[in-house]
Amino acid sequence: MNEVNAPWTDEQVAQLNAYQHAGSFHPYTCGCGEILIATPRGWHCKSCRNNSQVWAYEESFSIGAKSDPAPEIDHEWTGEVVCPYCGAEQGDSWEWASDAGEEVCGMCENTFTYERDFSVTYVSYRKVAQ
Repeated sequence: MNEVNAPWTDEQVAQLNAYQHAGSFHPYTCGCGEILIATPRGWHCKSCRNNSQVWAYEESFSIGAKSDPAPEIDHEWTGEVVCPYCGAEQGDSWEWASDAGEEVCGMCENTFTYERDFSVTYVSYRKVAQ
């Protein structure tokens, strides 16, 4: 089997992530057991943040191209900013200075935009008679 080294195109990343969820073959996994996520710079593990594998078998791309797309990444209305490319939580995003902007993912290094949403809630109490 021939190996294809990263960097990969957006199309190749989509094919590899579809391969990962196709269920036809064993997916690429990390040493910690998690299923890896393809990024343009190679594979990464969402759990242990390992980014050491930078190749995929050539056949994985064609199998992925024939498979259903990978499931969507939950990146809207979350408690932390989540990279829409790889699903990595950016951590401590409440500390970011701006309510909207552009950031580079600390995991896959893709650039994305974000917006901070505010929600106001109230609590009321009965006044205690004296």
